[in-house]
Amino acid sequence: MLEDERQVENTRIKLKRLEERYEQEKEGPPSWARRVTLRSLKRTINQFKEEIAVFQAHHPAGSGGASS
Repeated sequence: MLEDERQVENTRIKLKRLEERYEQEKEGPPSWARRVTLRSLKRTINQFKEEIAVFQAHHPAGSGGASS
């Protein structure tokens, strides 16, 4: 659970990197390993988005910044 705006910003940075990695992985040839990697990346992306949303819901005044 995110506790302050600094953690939210760090999570946004990680989220952006994961989303970029996900898009890169989608470009490669299909394989079992690629499917597993994509599934794992998507799960983490969704977790980060949820954590950011929960923080923003509980701290509406501090929810500025880049949106996903």
